[in-house]
Amino acid sequence: MYHSAARLGLCAYSFNHIFPIGWAESIAYRSSDGAIVYRGEVIHRCEPYSIGDKIGVFLKMSPPYKHSDPSKVSENSSVTFYKNGVQMYCFRELKQTFYCFALSLYNYAQVEVVPKSVKNLLYTTGQHYFDCLKETVPYKDLQESNIFKI
Repeated sequence: MYHSAARLGLCAYSFNHIFPIGWAESIAYRSSDGAIVYRGEVIHRCEPYSIGDKIGVFLKMSPPYKHSDPSKVSENSSVTFYKNGVQMYCFRELKQTFYCFALSLYNYAQVEVVPKSVKNLLYTTGQHYFDCLKETVPYKDLQESNIFKI
C-alpha cells in the first residue's frame, strides 16, 4: 500500500510540469524521507514531515542581471527550508532564472498553502520575524516566502 506524500519547493519558470518537483531545474523537500532533491538527485537528508507540520520555503534572490545566463549561479541567492520554525537546509546554487513556488502531491495528499509576504514581517532586535500561524521563523533579508501546512 502506498501512503500520501508531498514534495514542496521551487521550480524554474520553464519547468515541465509533467515531472515531480525535484527533477530537472527544481529543488524539493520530500515528506516521505526528508530528502532534499535537486535535479533528480538527493543532495541532503533532513527530518521527514507529515500531518500537522508547517513547512516554510523561503526564496532570497539577488537583483536580476542585465544579461542573465541560466547556466550560471545567481550570487547571494538561496532557498531555505524550515520545518515547524527550525531551519532544515539552505541551498545556495540557484541559477540566474525565474523561479516559482511549487508542490507535487501523491496518493490523495492534501496541503494547505498559506502565502506570506514582506508585508507580514515584524522587525525585532535587528532580525526579521515572520508570523507563521502563531509561530516565528527568523530569516534575514526575506524577499518572498510561502508556508505549507501539511
